[in-house]
Amino acid sequence: MRCEVRGRMVAVEVKNPGAGVTDDETHRLFDAFRRGREEGPGSGLGLAIARQIVRAHGGRIWARVTEGDEMVITFTLPAAEDKGR
Repeated sequence: MRCEVRGRMVAVEVKNPGAGVTDDETHRLFDAFRRGREEGPGSGLGLAIARQIVRAHGGRIWARVTEGDEMVITFTLPAAEDKGR
């Protein structure tokens, strides 16, 4: 996991090695009841719920696959304002 400030946003990057998803399929991962792999546990709601939470807080979330078959989920959220405390 990696976190960095990008302007007025904070970006968090989470990596999942060997997710079994192609780059062309990543946009569907955020649909309810979609899973990267058909076998194994899970309802396919996790990323759909994460997208709703991130959007509700003014951020974005997306996925990409690296050449090494590693899925990277990145989301951004607005950084907290410094009120001079």
